[in-house]
Amino acid sequence: MSQVHSQLTAFPEGVAEALLAGFGKWAFAVTGHGRLVKVNVESGSAEDLIVKTVTCTFQTPALIPGSIFSLYGNALADSPRVAPVPLPPELDGVRVLADGEPMPLLSISPARIWFQVPFQLTDPGRLVRVELEHPSPFDACAAQRWVVRRQPYFFTDPSGDAVIAHGDFHGLVAANDPARPREVIHAYMVGLGPVMPEMPTGVTTPTDRLFRLEDDFGCRLGNQTLEIPFAGLAPGFIGVYQVSVRLPDTLPSPRFYLDCGFPDDRSHRAGVWVPTAPAP
Repeated sequence: MSQVHSQLTAFPEGVAEALLAGFGKWAFAVTGHGRLVKVNVESGSAEDLIVKTVTCTFQTPALIPGSIFSLYGNALADSPRVAPVPLPPELDGVRVLADGEPMPLLSISPARIWFQVPFQLTDPGRLVRVELEHPSPFDACAAQRWVVRRQPYFFTDPSGDAVIAHGDFHGLVAANDPARPREVIHAYMVGLGPVMPEMPTGVTTPTDRLFRLEDDFGCRLGNQTLEIPFAGLAPGFIGVYQVSVRLPDTLPSPRFYLDCGFPDDRSHRAGVWVPTAPAP
C-alpha cells in the first residue's frame, strides 16, 4: 500500500480523486490535469487510461499588435517555464497560434500562458482563429478574435488592482502609499498600438531610447485634462506600455478616477481608481 501512496503523491499536478478496485489490486486516480491513471498497488506502476485534458479561456478581448496577453486554463503546460529573449514561438511543445502562425511566448505554466501579439499583425478588422497547440490529443482551446489597431487596458496584478508606479519608482501606488498632488505617476497598460520608431516583436524595450505612441493619447480627472510627459512602450519590458501622468495641485480624497484613451475614439477608453493622500 505504501507503493501506491507514493505513486499517487508523485503526480506533480496532484490527485483530485482516487479509489481502490479489484480487491485492492488496482487504484484509479483522477489528477489535477484531468488524467485517469490506473496504478498497480503491488508494483506501484502506473498506466494512463486517459491522458491529460487541456482546457482554457482566452482573456484576450481582441488581438492588439505589440501587446502581451494571457490565457488561463488547466494542464496548459507540464511545468512553469520563462522564455529567453528574443521570445521563442514554442516552449516545451506549447504554441499559441493566430491563423496557424505562432506568437512569441513569454512564459508557460499549468494554469496560465503569456504571449505577445506580433507588431507585424497590422490588418485591423481581420477575424483570426486563436488556438493553443499542445501535446495533448484533445482539442479544447480555440477562439475567434478580431485584430484591432488599439484598445486600451490597464495592466493589473493578480488581485485586479491597476499597476501604477510612483514618480520615483520606489514602489506601487496603493492605499498605504497613495498618489500625491503634483506627482508624476506611471501607469502600465496594454493595447495602445503602434509606436515610433518601430519596435521589433519579442525583444525587451531598450532603456536608452523612448518608443512613443504613434497616436495621440490622453488622460483626464473628471473634466480636467492631465499632462502626459510620456506615453509609449515601457523601458525594460516586453509588450507593456507606460503612461506617465502629472497629477494636478489638488486631488479628491481618498481616491480619484483616472480615465485614459484616444481623443478621436470615445468608445475605446479605460479607467481605474487611484488611491490619494488625505487632504492636508
